[in-house]
Amino acid sequence: MKEGNKLSAKVIYGIVMALFYVCMSVLVIFTSVFKELIPNDVLRVIIGVLFFAYGFFRAYRVWKGA
Repeated sequence: MKEGNKLSAKVIYGIVMALFYVCMSVLVIFTSVFKELIPNDVLRVIIGVLFFAYGFFRAYRVWKGA
């Protein structure tokens, strides 16, 4: 295994955070976990979509190595 193939702490952190944001979007949109905090369904979907988009943006940045 070459030295460049090892995962650094920064890459692992980026992957974990991207997964966190995608999982948060699923929780906000599809479950009632945040229903008391955000009672408006439309607002919950908007926030969930933003979490989802940001999660994929983080994953893209990890993939590109930025």
